[in-house]
Amino acid sequence: MARKSDVATIFPAFLQQMAKQFNNSMKIIQSDGGGEFVNTIMQTHFAANGIIHRLSCPRTPEQNGLVERRH
Repeated sequence: MARKSDVATIFPAFLQQMAKQFNNSMKIIQSDGGGEFVNTIMQTHFAANGIIHRLSCPRTPEQNGLVERRH
């Protein structure tokens, strides 16, 4: 992925790949409120697939993953 804006085009393929490999579907996604996930395209995609989008609170590294905390 060259740019964060590419997420909207890559994410649907990622969901399909994950569903086939793990025989499971994504139910919840949590992001930091970045523009790559907080836009109408992604919100429409989340709603169409029944995915709950949660946003972490600003300035709370505790809610980020291990990699983000190490940065």
